[in-house]
Amino acid sequence: VKLAIYKEAIDDISKAIEIYSISGSDSARISESFFFRAGAYAKISNWQNALSDVSIAIKYDSKNSDFYNVRGAIFIQLGMLTEALVDLNKSIELNPKNFNNFILRSHVNEKLGNVDQSIDDKITSDLVKSENEGKFSRELHIKKMLMVLPQQLINTMLDFTVQTVFLMEAIGHYINQNISFCTKICIILLLLKQRGLMIMSSLG
Repeated sequence: VKLAIYKEAIDDISKAIEIYSISGSDSARISESFFFRAGAYAKISNWQNALSDVSIAIKYDSKNSDFYNVRGAIFIQLGMLTEALVDLNKSIELNPKNFNNFILRSHVNEKLGNVDQSIDDKITSDLVKSENEGKFSRELHIKKMLMVLPQQLINTMLDFTVQTVFLMEAIGHYINQNISFCTKICIILLLLKQRGLMIMSSLG
């Protein structure tokens, strides 16, 4: 039943595209029509036609972040991960408030073996989603600190208190089986040690 509904939608949108093209409608209306038809094709797993339509939509409107987001998702379905990464980067550039972009890019980076980038994107997706919902928590604040900390390590000396906070957070997340976040904190502590900043190194 659903298959028939989407095929009917494709037929209706195709007729609309033909009318818009003949009547010389504005590019926004045409681009949206191709975008909607791409979505219908995606629903029936016709990825090649979906890719073709969303690419046409982008030609009409190259500033719409949703178009790049959807094409990135289609590229993932087709196994074209490098192309997906390019589109998701563009979508984030146009609209950094769409947390779904970071979820998709995290998946792509994981597949490509970019572990650090994948973890960063997972954290960022949580941040963006929480900020969009107007939420703020202690964990969110610590995540923000973690995202900027590696850049600060070059010029900043962390004191014992801050190091202890990070260590306690790592232990807490390990106990709660939040392994990825625990790993992120441990990586930062190791970076500190490599730079000779760990004043705890003399302790047993």
